[in-house]
Amino acid sequence: MMRLKGPIFLVTLALAMSQAPEVATGQEKGGGKGKGGGAQAEGKGRGDRQAQGKGQSKAKGQPEGRGEKQITQQRGRSEEQRASRAYSKRIEKTAPGVEQGKNRSARNKFTRVASPSTMPQSVRRFATSRRAHDVVLAAAVSHAFARGRGDDLRIDPDGNGMRLANRKGDRLVFLDDESARNLGTWRVGVIDEDLREGGPSFCRSGEGHPVWGRQWCLDKGFGLGSYQDFRWGRTTDLGDIVFSQGGFGNSLVTSALASLLGTTAFNRLALHAVTLGLVEPLTGTWYAEPTGPQLLQVNSGPLPVAEFVDVNRDNRADNMLIALRSW
Repeated sequence: MMRLKGPIFLVTLALAMSQAPEVATGQEKGGGKGKGGGAQAEGKGRGDRQAQGKGQSKAKGQPEGRGEKQITQQRGRSEEQRASRAYSKRIEKTAPGVEQGKNRSARNKFTRVASPSTMPQSVRRFATSRRAHDVVLAAAVSHAFARGRGDDLRIDPDGNGMRLANRKGDRLVFLDDESARNLGTWRVGVIDEDLREGGPSFCRSGEGHPVWGRQWCLDKGFGLGSYQDFRWGRTTDLGDIVFSQGGFGNSLVTSALASLLGTTAFNRLALHAVTLGLVEPLTGTWYAEPTGPQLLQVNSGPLPVAEFVDVNRDNRADNMLIALRSW
C-alpha cells in the first residue's frame, strides 16, 4: 500500500519559495530576542566594530583610514543582509498561499533556501527586483545553478514579461507580473520507496508501466523505485485541470502541452523542472486506451517531470506524480 511521508508544499518555482521566509526568520531570530532583535544586534555590532577599529588604529599608530575601510566592509555586508531579507519578503508576497510542511525532516531533504548571496552574479539583479516575475525566475535559476546547470540558462525581456531560455535559445517558460503572482502551490507528499519483492522490473526501476504509468505500480502495491536519482511525490489537490484532448494527438510539443494543461499548471511544472536541473522544454505523451485510466506523462528531454492520471475517464486530472531530487 502506498504511504506518504510528511507533506511538502510544491510551488511553481518548485520548492524554492516555500523555504524563502526562513531566510528572514532565521536572521531576525539570530540577531536578538523578540521582533527587531536582528536590527538591534546589527546596529550594536556595527558600533562595537567601529570602536574596535579606531582603537586598533590608534594603538598601532596606523591611520584611521584603515578603520574606516573595515567599517565600510561591515556596512556592505549589512546591506547584503538587508537585501536578502527584502528578497525573502517579496517571495512571500508573490505566493501568499505557500505554507510549511509539518514533517521538517522529510521536507528538508527536497528543499533548499534561495537567497541573493547563493545566486550567480548574472541573476542577482533579478532577485532584488521589485517585479514578481524577476524574483521567481531568479530563484528558479539559482536552484539550477546549485545543480551545475546555471550556465545553461538565461533570462531575457519578452514584451511585458521575461522569458527563461536554455543555451540553445529554446523558451522554457514565460512570466509576466500577473502570472508570477498567481502561480499558487501544490501540496505534495513524498512517496515511500518500499518495494515489494518480486514486483515488475519497471516498478522497481521507477519507469512505471509502459501503458498505465507509475501510478499503476502504486495501485497494485508493488511500490515505485527511484529512477536514476529521482524520487516521487504525489498530490490529488490539482485544482481543475481539464484534458481537452481534441486535436493534440499522442505526442505533445511544448505549445500543445501548455494549451492542454493551462498556463498556470504549465508554468508550475516548467519552473519545477528548472529547479531539478532540467533545461529542455517540456513535452508530453498522452496514453488513452479504450478502457482504464487516461495518462499524461510530462518530460524534459528524456527525463521525467510529472505524470497526470485521469482515473475515471472524465477528462479531468485526478492525481499527479511529480519528480523530486534531494539536495
